[in-house]
Amino acid sequence: MEGFSLKSRAIAFAMCAGAVAFILALAAASTPEMITVETAGRALIAAIVCGVMCWASAERTIACTAGSIDAAIDRLSKAANGDLESEIPDEVGENVPQLARAMEGLFRQLHSNLENVQRLAMFDPVTSLANRTNFRRTAERILADMPPGENAVLYFIDLDRFKAVNDTLGHATGDALLGMVANRLRAVADRFASETGMRQPLIGRLAGDEFTMFFPALADLKDAERIGRGILYALSESFDLADQEVSIGASIGIAIRPEHGTT
Repeated sequence: MEGFSLKSRAIAFAMCAGAVAFILALAAASTPEMITVETAGRALIAAIVCGVMCWASAERTIACTAGSIDAAIDRLSKAANGDLESEIPDEVGENVPQLARAMEGLFRQLHSNLENVQRLAMFDPVTSLANRTNFRRTAERILADMPPGENAVLYFIDLDRFKAVNDTLGHATGDALLGMVANRLRAVADRFASETGMRQPLIGRLAGDEFTMFFPALADLKDAERIGRGILYALSESFDLADQEVSIGASIGIAIRPEHGTT
């Protein structure tokens, strides 16, 4: 009965039930000769009673279903306004379980899609490091919260021979190399954070072969040079790439807070 509303289906069901009751009541008479006006009247009354009872039962079901659909619509309206966390109303699950399951699947997919969009918007897809926008916003927030006079160091890292590798071995190999560079920078950051007890530094890929590392709250500025040497050493070692060893090296620029500015 595709295309019919719930109320139309209920009316059709009640009419059919009444018709069946009428026929059965008439059939209760042994022969057609025994069917009288009185017999037909009783059969009609039975049909009406049966139809009304069926309609009342169907109407109750319709009311429950309609209430559940209204609750589902309200929940979907909240989702359209950004609320993907609230639970699906219990009455939807009780009265329209298929709709509840469909809504749960929809919300899970929306969550996944939003997480993917956020990840793409804030993180570099090749290295999984913070992208330029994310790095800048996070660094600015950290700097704004730092007390005046507290030290911080920002490193700008430029890979020396990355373009040659990218042009010679292909972009896929170049992307693999960028991922290895990111992992070495993470290792440097973890090592110095562990040794000095400083907070975990922020690492980002600005663009192409340009990376940056931000070490906030550096207790001793002598560590700035030591960290820089650690970065250069890590990137000077060869990379095992495409069944061969590849060496690239890097150049580093350093900005120190507050000596070179505070923002």
